[in-house]
Amino acid sequence: MRTLTIAGGGLSGCLLLAALKHRWPDLSLQLMEKSNQLCGEHTWSFHHDDVPAACWPWLDPLISKKWPGYEVFFPKHHRKFDSPYYSIKSRDLAQKITTLFPQEIHLKAQVSEQKADFLAMGWPARKQARYYGFQKFVGLEIKTEKPHGLKVPILKDVRQAQTDGYRFFYVLPFNENELLIEDTYYSNSPDLDQDHICEEIKNYANQQGWKISQILKTEKGSLPLDLYGFEETFSPLALGAAAGLAHPVTGYTLPAVLQQIQSLLEVSSPDIDLWRKQISVKNQQILKPYSYYRFLNRMMFKAATPSMRYKVLERFYTLPEDLIQRFYGGRTTLRDEFRILLGKPPVPILKAVREFSDLP
Repeated sequence: MRTLTIAGGGLSGCLLLAALKHRWPDLSLQLMEKSNQLCGEHTWSFHHDDVPAACWPWLDPLISKKWPGYEVFFPKHHRKFDSPYYSIKSRDLAQKITTLFPQEIHLKAQVSEQKADFLAMGWPARKQARYYGFQKFVGLEIKTEKPHGLKVPILKDVRQAQTDGYRFFYVLPFNENELLIEDTYYSNSPDLDQDHICEEIKNYANQQGWKISQILKTEKGSLPLDLYGFEETFSPLALGAAAGLAHPVTGYTLPAVLQQIQSLLEVSSPDIDLWRKQISVKNQQILKPYSYYRFLNRMMFKAATPSMRYKVLERFYTLPEDLIQRFYGGRTTLRDEFRILLGKPPVPILKAVREFSDLP
């Protein structure tokens, strides 16, 4: 078989390279990344149930950190979860992929969409911002003067002023003296005041008794959250965000990417035509619950007042743990959908009903 080209050296492209070489070690591949480094400055996290069982053999060596659970804090309740949680640091992933596949990596190299076999180039341009909400964040990875004492991640600490929409802090303890702290907003605007948010993160650390001795790195992002699902055209072998497959509520692409990759690995031999058929079927399965997720987004961004958006999620985190895990993984069932909406919605009822429409 001829050499196959992967366009994009971010999360999707690196995972695809690792998976294909694990399944077919002799397969000839080249990964083309237009910048001078793989993966940028990111931290990607996911739940155990986000990962198809067959993906673990090649994915596990790429994981930076594992925890046995996580917790959330809301104004009215605190809850601990027993589902394992994982993170991949971009620098770790870049180093591991470069070490494993030095001949396949090409930096400062571009390939057109028409000539690439796989597209893993991230988010396509969003021309109509009014059709999206945004999950935006700034994160500081810090070293603390003394052990911080945190054993598992805090996925949501919503006990904060609800400015610029639904707001929470997200905290990952990488070792006893290192934390990633992100200040996150579900906002109508993608704009970030990075200097101000960095100060807010430092204030939060001080509130928790974590004295910062060093800032190790900064990361930021603004993920578009789909409200309406207008049709777009994507390449047949595009992955994750490049295929429009980002979870509408969380903005995460990793669960969808892993499902796509697993569908590619299930064919008996590497074949472009077979892969196109496989991934087309899998994409439709992934997209099936997205219209429901977009409705939830419209409830949050259009029916709820910005300072009260957190109540939508506060109620959600009282639901059964297995339902929450299916939601994160994009595998919500019809029963789950009814369960999530059961009872009085935490937004004005008339506004909630109005958002059943798929039209802006």
